[in-house]
Amino acid sequence: MVSGGVACLVLGGGWVLGGAGLVPQRSPDRVQAVNVGGYSVGISFATRQPTKSCVVVVGWPLTLKGGCEKGGRRVTHLIEVKDLQPERTYLALVETEGRLAWFKTVRVETEAVEEQVPLPPDPGYGSVVDPEGNPVVGALVVIYPVSEKFYYPVATLTNIEGNYAVDISPLARLSDRLRIEAVSTQGIWADLSVDSSVYSPFPPITVRTD
Repeated sequence: MVSGGVACLVLGGGWVLGGAGLVPQRSPDRVQAVNVGGYSVGISFATRQPTKSCVVVVGWPLTLKGGCEKGGRRVTHLIEVKDLQPERTYLALVETEGRLAWFKTVRVETEAVEEQVPLPPDPGYGSVVDPEGNPVVGALVVIYPVSEKFYYPVATLTNIEGNYAVDISPLARLSDRLRIEAVSTQGIWADLSVDSSVYSPFPPITVRTD
């Protein structure tokens, strides 16, 4: 394979041999900030092959925070980083198999911490299934408000029954519609759009797992 005048040889085990040496083919896809609060942020992404991943968050004045996944290697990833400061700008970098994905840096701004009583939780829940109706365990679910303005989405992973539940109170007041995306444990995406005024459960999301 030749790209930009540099020859690359695809090797077994998910590696590419190129001008920079061995590079893993486990680079993160759709890296984004989710579940953003005043003191914590989540970073969600998917990888084409199962990986063990971490997230490093850098702030200014120089601040380093991080978080890593628990358990084994996986394709769907949701990593929370805590102990941040409100109303600060951070850069988040994903580390997969010991390598930082510099080209997938995410800029995130933590929220202000209000003195007033917070909104009560508004749980949104549903399920992710395969084409045969079987539950998909560990699918990544990301929910966005449908709006011309950018807002951080919320995200979670499905449980052992293929179900998910997440607080959508930050989103329901922003838009009349919500977009729900899901990625299977094989990295295949699907989505649907729902009316934010209709209480869950949301319709099941069907994703291929082959």
